[in-house]
Amino acid sequence: MDQPVLPARYAPVRQLGAGGGGEVWTVRDRIDGRQLALKALSHDASSREPSAGSSAGEVAALVREATTLLDLSSSHGTSLPKVERFGRLADGRPFLVRELVEGESLARYIERGGPLLGAARALLEAATQLTQLHRAALLHGDVKPANLIVRPDGSATLVDLGLATSWGPGGARPEGLTPRYAPPELFEGQPLTVRGEVYALGATLRDVLDGCERGEATREQLQALGAIERRATSHDPLARHPSADEIGSAIAAACGFAADAAKRRGIWTIVATDAPLAELLSAVEGLPAGGELSVLGPVGSGGRTLMAALAWRLALHGWPVAWLRARDARTEVSAEEALAIELATALGGAEATAESFAAAAGVIVVEDPALHDLRLSELRKAGARVVARRAGRAAGAPYDVRPLEDRAAFELVRRALPSLPEAVLARIVARGEGRPGRLRAIVDAIADRAIVRAESVDVIVAHLEARGADAAVAEGDALARAQRAVEAGSLAEAEALLAGQPREE
Repeated sequence: MDQPVLPARYAPVRQLGAGGGGEVWTVRDRIDGRQLALKALSHDASSREPSAGSSAGEVAALVREATTLLDLSSSHGTSLPKVERFGRLADGRPFLVRELVEGESLARYIERGGPLLGAARALLEAATQLTQLHRAALLHGDVKPANLIVRPDGSATLVDLGLATSWGPGGARPEGLTPRYAPPELFEGQPLTVRGEVYALGATLRDVLDGCERGEATREQLQALGAIERRATSHDPLARHPSADEIGSAIAAACGFAADAAKRRGIWTIVATDAPLAELLSAVEGLPAGGELSVLGPVGSGGRTLMAALAWRLALHGWPVAWLRARDARTEVSAEEALAIELATALGGAEATAESFAAAAGVIVVEDPALHDLRLSELRKAGARVVARRAGRAAGAPYDVRPLEDRAAFELVRRALPSLPEAVLARIVARGEGRPGRLRAIVDAIADRAIVRAESVDVIVAHLEARGADAAVAEGDALARAQRAVEAGSLAEAEALLAGQPREE
């Protein structure tokens, strides 16, 4: 297959794979030097329809994979590969660029007879990631050995969310299925549920038990894993493990793996963005040549996340978009070079000038205007439209990021901390003031604590605010921190803090 003409920002390194649906390349980001994976569809993918009852069309699946991963927070909480960009190549083919996951698929690992306990650990990580996805109200949709990558260090990650779908209490309509790993109820027309994905994990475990080298696995471990597989693949959904977390815990217990509490935190999803995005898209369409839309809001209001979502949606709607992130101005290339590369990328790989970009109705989406203001004024004079995230006074038409409504905020927090009482969740929502960043900081502070009273939330928020005012003092005063821990009802934490303090004679 001939080398594709890639967007100007990405230099080809090597081809990772190719088939009827498209190709995957390792590419180097010319601005920040990172190696990434670029997945491009075949020339006829846009016209290829899904076969009846099988899988989604390639373009729809690629868009779903890109937007699903976009809607998961990229800062922490999940090891799923993060998508950097979605768009079209110069020849019109859709593509996405995501983090490069080095390693081999679990399917290949099983085929070569890799160690069984290593495969079981990879399944534990898959169960952890599924737990995070499920708490974000998402189903992976195609759990199988080919979609689990085992890295050289033994860690693993799920890939290929092209069939991912949101779900509610009744489950979701599957976007496609792989028969060997699909639960039997799907063939009876029933919806895909969490227990359906537990079945897929169990079927994958069955392959591991059949094909992997048993090596150091004891007879007791093999018997325990066999029991887990039989329960997970029960024909009756209610007889299976009730959640991915449950089957993950069972695998960990069977193999003697230590649980990683940090990895079990829920991932932070973008919520309630449909209305703001529709408003922003409409406002961009109404911008005159050379106009600016200033996205305003306090720290933690979710403005940066909204900007990322806007850049993607504009690209999906066919706009030439140059997305200038803060990190793009802190690289080995100059800010001028980074901007030139990004403009050329937005125009499909062609040589770009401020005038050609403006003539194509290009839009600059910029996170931190202070890093790019020198060229922004030049671009605006040429007629380019600008959407900028500004913390202070608007430089153009203002758009204020509204706080989350209480219902959306409550659902966001409930997904991250599903075991907390409703009164505690409601107090978190109240103290979060509708700002996603502030809510997230509270959730992160609570995640590893035993919280039983709503009043404990106030103590934790006061602690966070004290850290913001004087982090060094707040972190250094172990006695004060122990007092706050007692007030929050976390006696174990207080005891651990006091254990290092000198005794009074």
